Order: sequence, then structure tokens, then C-alpha cells
Amino acid sequence: MKKINFKHFLFLLPIALLLCGATVQWRALNGAVEAAPDTKLGSRAWFDGSYQKAKEAYLNDNFRGRRAAIRLHNQYEYSFFGNIYARDVVEGKNGFLFEKSYITSYCGRDVEKEKPIADAMVAHTLKLNEWLHAQGKELFIVVAPSKASFAPENIPAVLGCEATKNNPYQYTIDKLNKTNINVIDFSAYFKAQKNKSPYSLFTAYGVHWSVYGAALAFDSTTHYIAKKLNTKLPDLKINAVKTTCDCGKDADCDLLDGMNLIQQKKLPERRAVPTIAWDNTPVSNLNVLFIADSFMFTWTSSYFPNNVFKDYDFWFYNNESWTKSGEYHNKSELNPQNALKKADIIVLLGTESHLSDMGYGFQEDALKVIH
Repeated sequence: MKKINFKHFLFLLPIALLLCGATVQWRALNGAVEAAPDTKLGSRAWFDGSYQKAKEAYLNDNFRGRRAAIRLHNQYEYSFFGNIYARDVVEGKNGFLFEKSYITSYCGRDVEKEKPIADAMVAHTLKLNEWLHAQGKELFIVVAPSKASFAPENIPAVLGCEATKNNPYQYTIDKLNKTNINVIDFSAYFKAQKNKSPYSLFTAYGVHWSVYGAALAFDSTTHYIAKKLNTKLPDLKINAVKTTCDCGKDADCDLLDGMNLIQQKKLPERRAVPTIAWDNTPVSNLNVLFIADSFMFTWTSSYFPNNVFKDYDFWFYNNESWTKSGEYHNKSELNPQNALKKADIIVLLGTESHLSDMGYGFQEDALKVIH
């Protein structure tokens, strides 16, 4: 009997997995994956070729083995060659995953381009802040840390740089610190706590602060707001912490999830899964408007704002929104004038890499409707 060598095995394995993919329910793909819709046959579409093109895209995106094929391809490329098929994601030292744009910002490679954007953002924020004060309202800027600046020792050598203050974050934070705008800077705080915290504030496979780090940041933010407004807000308490190397279903491994591999890797270090409780302070009567990037999802997915504020709206990059009850609105439905009237406080939240454009155009939109 002729033996099957390793080359035969490598040839047969993809075929077996693809056949399996047609009959087994594989995990849904993560990331910005949008399958092409089906199309209808028409005489014009047939003769100009648009039907064939659209149908090909539909069949390519919707055949039953697609998930298996993509995960098999990505796993093969990663396991044998170290290639990653997730947009902007690179692997650094000690298994750490990064988004390249965060490294670019940390290293200051885009600083000259970002300076005029930062100048405009600070000027618009000052004008809006002045108007809000006249209405008895408050504005807060919350700066989330960047993984690149938090763990620069793990940046891949080919993309690394010497530590520098000539980057968009430092340029912008210096300008903000010379104003009367309320700024809560977790970039500096997380770095100070890096070697003091008993649990990871960033995980190797996540792009955002860890679930544990997000809880600390939200607790500090609400304490800052309460002190500024001279009021009391419900207090977040971490009752217990479980540690694990498993990724689970939260955001601690979102970069790894986006790689769409077959094998679920374990973290190289233990992550913290906190058990959260709240004190007996009643939910406040405050209405909050959050203009934020994806760091906000680590708060909303844990229902932190729900336990503190009477109502809130989350405007994601000032482009789409969700209410406290989960109601969704697209860009055309966002109304800055109504939002300003409803909100008691406005929170601009984003990573330090986005600080120069914090608010993502909201301040300009707001100034147009109040003047």
C-alpha cells in the first residue's frame, strides 16, 4: 500500500475543510464583512454585463463554504508565513497585536499633517465650551490611551521609533492644557499605573483598554464629573476579579477576532474579568451626549452609562448614533441642535491617536446651529 506523505496531507486538508464548511456551521466572520446582495435578471443588465458581475459577487460572498475558506486561508497564511489578513493589523513582540495607524501617530510620522487639524479642533471646542457654560452645561474631553504609547516595547522593530513628544497627541494635549476645557487624560494615567496595576490595562490581542481598564477609566470619569458638578453619582465597585488566558466574547481580543482564524489562540498573559456592582446612589437625572470613537463600546457593552445617567446618546464618530435604549440613527438623522438642547453635559471621548480631531466635526456642526 502506498503511503500518504505530508505533502499529500497538506493537499487533502483544504479539500476536507472546505467540504466540511459546506455542511458544518462555522463561526461568523468578524470585522467589516458585508456580503454582496443578490441581483435580479434584466435584459439591460444581461447585455451590459452588470448582472453577471453582480451575480458573481453574490455567489462569491454567499456560498456555504465561504467562512471555512476564509478562515482556512487566513490560518494557513498566519501559521506558515506570519501573514495577517486583517486591515491595518500587525504583530509585534511578545505576540502583541497593534493597528499600524496607532504606531504612526505615536511615532509622530503624521504630526505636521495633524497640527492644523488640532488647532482648529481646540479653537472650535473653546467656542462651544463658552456657549455651553452660558447655558449652565459642561463639556468634558476624555482621552483614552493608545496601545502603541502604552506598550511601545512591543511594537514590531520594523515600525518602531525612539520615544518622542513630537507627535499629534503631545501637540494637542499641550494646547488643551492651556485652556479652561475639562480634560481627563487617561493616556498619562495608564502609563503611570502600568507597573502598579495588579491586572493588565491592555491585553496582547486587544486594540482598546481591557475590560478591567475600561472599568477603572469609567469610574474615574464619573468621579471627575461628579466633583465638577458638585453632585453624587452611582459608584462603580469591582467586587471580584477572575483571571484567564481565554479570550471569551468581550473586547479583550478584538484584534485577534478580526483576523478570522480557525484556531482560537490563548493570550500570552492572564487577563482580568471583573465582577461589577453599584452602590445605592440613585441614577442621576443627567442627560449626556457622548461623541466618541470605538473606545466607548467597551463602556456601553458593559452597561456602565446605563447605571449612572438618566439618559444618554452615543454618537459614533459623529456619524451614527445609539440611544440608551439601543435605538439606532444614521448620519442624516443626527440633529446637533436638539442634542445640545437635551444634553446636560457633553463628553468627547477618543484615543490619544484621535485627539487632534476629537469630536470628529461635532463642534463645527454645533457652532453652525447656535450662532
